[in-house]
Parts: sequence; C-alpha cells; structure tokens
Amino acid sequence: MKEIQLNKALYNEKGARPAGGAKDGTPAGPPVREPRGSLFARLGALLVDLLLLHGAAMVVVKLTPSAVVKLGPPSAWVGLLVGLIYFAVGYGPSTGGRTLGKMVVRLRVADLTGPPMPASRAALRAVLFLAPAAMYLAATQIDEFQFRPDALAVFPFYGLLGLAFMISWILGNALFAMADPHGRSWIDRFCGAVIVTTDAPVEAQGTFVRSAREDADPVRLRKSRMYLGGTVITLLILAGFWLHLNKKMLTESPERMREVWMARNTAFHVAGFLPPYKIQDEAPRRDGKATSSNDGQTSVVVYQYYARHGLDAAELKTREDVNNAVDRVAGWFTDTSKFLAEEQGREAEKARAEGKPVPAFQPLTSEKFRIRTSFAEYADLFWASNAHEVLSLERMVDLSDTGTTTAALAE
Repeated sequence: MKEIQLNKALYNEKGARPAGGAKDGTPAGPPVREPRGSLFARLGALLVDLLLLHGAAMVVVKLTPSAVVKLGPPSAWVGLLVGLIYFAVGYGPSTGGRTLGKMVVRLRVADLTGPPMPASRAALRAVLFLAPAAMYLAATQIDEFQFRPDALAVFPFYGLLGLAFMISWILGNALFAMADPHGRSWIDRFCGAVIVTTDAPVEAQGTFVRSAREDADPVRLRKSRMYLGGTVITLLILAGFWLHLNKKMLTESPERMREVWMARNTAFHVAGFLPPYKIQDEAPRRDGKATSSNDGQTSVVVYQYYARHGLDAAELKTREDVNNAVDRVAGWFTDTSKFLAEEQGREAEKARAEGKPVPAFQPLTSEKFRIRTSFAEYADLFWASNAHEVLSLERMVDLSDTGTTTAALAE
C-alpha cells in the first residue's frame, strides 16, 4: 500500500509557505493576502464608514436637537458637508488613504504612482462619491418646497428620481469595479486611484499599482463603462416608468376618486409643515386580529407633521389650522368611508343585475378609534434625523354609520 504523506503542502505556489510549516520546523505564517481589495471588503469598509457617520449624527440630533433645528433646511447640507470632509481626509495623505472603515478591513486608497493620493484628488474622489447623495437631497427639498395641497400630483416626484440615481451610481460603480482587473471603479479611474490591501507584501503592492497604471485596454474599459451607464439608465427608466404609471392613475381615475384624493390633500395640509406621515396605526380590526385592543379608547392612528424650523407650543395652540387639523383628518376619514360604502353598494347592485355573486365586503377596522395629529421639530443632519414632538391633538372617530373599512384610507 502506498504510504500516505501527512505533512504535504496543500498548495504548490511559488513563494507560499507549506501548510504544515517549513522543513526546518518553522511554524506556518498567515496566508499571504493579495494586493487587490475585494469588492466585499470595499463594501464592508463603506458600511463601517456610514454606520460611524450615522452614529455621530444621531448623537448630535438627540443631544442638541434645538441647535440643529435652528439651521433650518440647510442642516441636512451641513451633515452632508461633514461627510464630505470625512471622506476627503480619509482618502488623503494625512491618513495614508484610509478611512476608519478601510482601517478595519485593511484597505487604502493609493495613487497610481504608489503613495497616498494628494489632498486635491482625494477631495475630488469624495465629491464624486457623494455627488449623487447631494442630488438626492436637493431633489427631496425641491419636492417639499413645490408641494401644493390644491394640486393633484405624484409625491415625491423628484425625490424618487434622485434616489434611483444615487442607488444606480453606487451599484454601477460596483459593477464597474467587478469588471475591472484591478478592481477600479469609474471614480477610481477618473481620479487616478486604486484600492490596495495594506497587509499584502510591499513588493506585491508595488507590482499591482504599476500594473494598474499600465492597464489601458480600451475594450475592457468600454465594457466597464457599459456596466455603469447601463445600470444608471436602467434604474432611472424604471423610476420614471413608475412615476408615469402613478401620474396616469391620477389623471385617468374617476372624477369622484380624484375629488377624494384632493380632499385628502386639503384636509391633511398645515402651512409650514411637510405632508404628514403615519407613524402609528393601532386601529383595531373587527375580524378578530386586532393590532392592539378592540377598545376604541385605547387604539389610535397617529399622523405626524414635521417642520424644519423651531416650534413654539404656545404659538401653535393659537393657530386655527393647527387646532383644526385633527378635525379635518377625522372628517376626511368619515366622508371617505361613506364614499367607499356607496361604491361597494353600487358594485353589489351591479353584480346582482348581472347575475353574479355579490362580493363580500368585510369591514376591517373598529367602528370607533382615535386619531392623533402630532406636530414635531425635525432635526436633520442627512446621515441621521430625529423628530421632537411639540404638540399633539386627538379626536375620536365614529364610523358606525358608514358600514365600511378605513384600512385603505389610512395608508
């Protein structure tokens, strides 16, 4: 029988130390890492950086919300500027081309000549990286400024396009890097940079950087650009198509339904505040699957209004549109529930006339529940935000006369 060799090297690579150690008994060292930074390592570094920025911003908006609110809408731009400085310094020579995230996964941004990038190109790389985020922020604020309660339009329109561009920019650069033999994204190529591992042998790092500098294959570069451009264009087209479908739905819906939507815009609008968001829904269901309690006194639907400026509770209490907001919302619930009951009745009559089974309309919510409108200051530093409630008003809603559901209305 052939003798089995126990301490045989697993890989026969030039310069690699045998898995069982050297012949002289020297213990085997850790495996040699390649100089090219993997895409997963780069994404991991980015995740660490974003979590750090989020944590720092969250501490500020939690501890000093008033100071952030005083900045108004520019507060989000201040937060984005802080992130820009963070990445510009992290890519630059003072940190050796390493952000905190890159330090964790042992990566660095290197110039094609070998050393860390000069500060000017490090700043350019940070600008190109965060430019889509700035476009997204600008788009969302344009939506906020242009919102009109008397106009029936898709909201947010520009914000969705900005979000699609930001996501496609990150994804497209990731695909670009995957197609590049040296793992360089379009941003890296534009800035003359390459990502290398810090724990690879120095000689291997130098060879890798020189190879990246000499790489000028036009076919491969064209293919990488197609990945980036195709990703950006595809996601923008999908976002635009979704907006088109929603716009078509608004314009082609029955006039009575458009009146209901317009009534919602009017009922929910309070001057100086963003359109409200439903932050809590504990309206009980009448099918035995209550989200909280079947007692209307304890169940509540909460809509929160946000303001990007400081609020005074005493002043808010003197405003008629603020005090009446909860009544308008409750009235809209009641009127629209009656409208749905009428629509269901017409559908039932139509089914009977055509000899078809009458649809079973199962009421989903309790006949009585509370609605609360909350008015809050919105401290926003882009990477994190916090809403501080200043005033809230409540009213009981009684839908016992409508005989229909409000589940679809509260969305």
